[in-house]
Amino acid sequence: MRELELAGYCRRRSDGKLIVAVQDWSRTAEPLVDAVPVAVNEAFLQEDVTMDIEAFTGETYLAAMKEKLEKLRSGETRLRSLHIRLLVPNFKKEVAVPSVVGAPHDPSARERQDEISQDVVTLLRDIKRLQTDDYGSYAFRVKVEIGRLDYFTPWDKIFIFNGAKVLRGEYEVVQVQVSYKDRLMKINDFRGFDVAMSTSEEESVVRRTIKQFESKWLLADVVEL
Repeated sequence: MRELELAGYCRRRSDGKLIVAVQDWSRTAEPLVDAVPVAVNEAFLQEDVTMDIEAFTGETYLAAMKEKLEKLRSGETRLRSLHIRLLVPNFKKEVAVPSVVGAPHDPSARERQDEISQDVVTLLRDIKRLQTDDYGSYAFRVKVEIGRLDYFTPWDKIFIFNGAKVLRGEYEVVQVQVSYKDRLMKINDFRGFDVAMSTSEEESVVRRTIKQFESKWLLADVVEL
């Protein structure tokens, strides 16, 4: 059952009971908090793992990675290589979201989001530090890249796992009151943590999504951590 759970064919409810899939989940919409951890577990069944993410910040993905990171640190999970590419907006340039309501040229909302996104960079650096060849014949190579795209608003949250599986969910724009530098302001923001995600392993869908991602990546300012 543990192998089936890792592969995403079953999952545990909050009460601990195990649910076994009796349908093809690949074409159903699931909450993001369920879909991403399942896909991460499935991806980590391979020795060489690639993950391409197009997102607002990437926070949700990193939250889903926490358990895997602990297992990589302890040596419980061993990979040969891990390559992560995260495509996000350049918050130093104007974007539709985040923005101050009624004052789209005010940089305050973007400055606030840029500071928040530094937490993601810190976590990605932690992933990079997992690279090792200290365990005898065991060598684990890690490559982490962040691509920041000017004037880019990601209306969809997209994950591509091992070039074979795609998760996609639509962000929802919400207006929220926030405090930044002793100032209260109402901003346009994204709600993305609990959005429904559609999943596909259909070759044409995966190929088209990869092509779109690569086109944007080509235009981004890419930094390897």
